[in-house]
Amino acid sequence: STADSTAEGGFSTAEGGSSTAEAYRERALNAHRSAAALNPRDPDLRFNVASTLDDAGCLDEAIAEYRAALRIAPAHAVAHNNLALALEQRGVAPTADVLHHLEAAVDLDPTDADVWLNLGHLRRKNGDLDAALAAYERAATTPGNTTKNPAKADAHLAAAQVAAELGKLQLAIDHAKPATRLAATPDDHAVARDLLRELLVIWRDTLDDDDDDVEGGGGVASP
Repeated sequence: STADSTAEGGFSTAEGGSSTAEAYRERALNAHRSAAALNPRDPDLRFNVASTLDDAGCLDEAIAEYRAALRIAPAHAVAHNNLALALEQRGVAPTADVLHHLEAAVDLDPTDADVWLNLGHLRRKNGDLDAALAAYERAATTPGNTTKNPAKADAHLAAAQVAAELGKLQLAIDHAKPATRLAATPDDHAVARDLLRELLVIWRDTLDDDDDDVEGGGGVASP
């Protein structure tokens, strides 16, 4: 069916009426914009507009509103994080700009595991594996990150993968174990379990090689 631009903010509705989700977003956007128009210097109201646009995939408008919120409140950590993700998804901003906003977000709220995880992903994408590993470890161990937070399992898994790439086998195993234990879904558990098994095979092969080089080599404790 043909899509027509209908609501303020560029939402599209299918011919014959919008879906329930689209209609809800349109009402939410109109309500947030009305509130922001009454108090345009309120960063949270501008953030609400940006977030609603972001959820709808209207990235250019969302980016503009996140920037507006940050001009009013430069210490708005969540706005920095969301702006970074929108810029990354849009694919037009320099990496340094995206990185700046993620680093600002973790500086402002170092207890947010999700932001550390996002920072790790960006650093890993850019090939900065040591810095990525450091961010993943912060995501996995930050005091504000409870075991019920899926970011904790994701951070341990990513840390295990990067540590393995860096040749830090023991550290990789140390992260793969909790990644397996804390996985939120069966698929995530399977990925972490398979990685742990692979790492343990490599560890045992390393022990065998060491035993071949050392006459009368003794046993080594399991990792």
